[in-house]
Amino acid sequence: MSTFGGIVLTNKGKNLQSKAQAGVTLEYTRIGVGDGNLGSTSILSLNYLVNEIKSLSIVKLKALEGGKSVVGTVLSNQDLTQGFYFREVGVYAADPDLGEILYCYGNAGELAEYISPGGGTDIIEKSIDIHTSVGNTQNVTAVIDSSLVYATQSDIERIELRLSNHENKKGQSNGYASLDEKGNVPESQLGNLPDNLETTTGAQEKADAAKQGANNYTDTKISEIDYPVDSVNNKTGDVTLSAADVGAETPSGAQAKANAVQESLNNHKGDTTNPHNVTKAQVGLSNVGNVQQASRTEFYEHQEDGVRHITAAERRKWNGKQDALTVEQRRPIYIQSTAPENPQEGDIWIEVE
Repeated sequence: MSTFGGIVLTNKGKNLQSKAQAGVTLEYTRIGVGDGNLGSTSILSLNYLVNEIKSLSIVKLKALEGGKSVVGTVLSNQDLTQGFYFREVGVYAADPDLGEILYCYGNAGELAEYISPGGGTDIIEKSIDIHTSVGNTQNVTAVIDSSLVYATQSDIERIELRLSNHENKKGQSNGYASLDEKGNVPESQLGNLPDNLETTTGAQEKADAAKQGANNYTDTKISEIDYPVDSVNNKTGDVTLSAADVGAETPSGAQAKANAVQESLNNHKGDTTNPHNVTKAQVGLSNVGNVQQASRTEFYEHQEDGVRHITAAERRKWNGKQDALTVEQRRPIYIQSTAPENPQEGDIWIEVE
């Protein structure tokens, strides 16, 4: 990594900071990196990097104690066609009177690190954090490209801890249920079911109890019959009593009810529409936003879009173009042996024999 001796405020940066102390919002716009040699040039007088190679979007802004702030970006070599020495870095900010200015600057000199071009075996993605002085400025903002925001190591560690805690609550009280090989919740984790639902084991126990109760009831009723009898439940002769004759449940009826309970239980276990209305807060995801992020492929397609983006070299070349001459500014050139008639100031005569 390039070693920078320190980041220094430019003169325009100092002026902007003074304005910020008076209430103007201090807004960082971007970060530039380059390979320029500072030489004898004073950092205070710089308006741009000496030779800017890449303009990087800001992905992080954090206020620190003691009138400091951290502004961060990510340097990648994926879109580099030529390598360069990462020698200089600068933070740009928006001045309400001058537009974008170079706020602060640092140069690594001979301690610059070489950044190889993309397309090779070396894939480089460097997180760059720049500590800047903001004094007692109340309003410090940055133009942050949210599609490029990266998670820090501490962010990842916090997520891993929450996932670990979430995993430990699997199958536990006030936790969440796991699924068996069929994708169903095991009966041992069903907890307290609604009154109209029952587990397979519980339903069978109730069916067996109902059958036994019916048998006991029938036996009791039969034992109460005095022989001989003329009729039983309007039946005469050799009477065969059924469960219905004595108001008891038949085995098939009890089984049908048990089957109905089992079917209701199966339907509930197979219901994937969140019938209990479990919220994401209940599973520890209350702080996770429902925001779609750009994929890595989409990011690089955008970075490599030559129609939307221009290089610093192209910008300087366009800015240096001469404007087209007006009709009044154009002057004639005479190539002849005699002097032109009625020449005007600025006309050119090339005398030939």
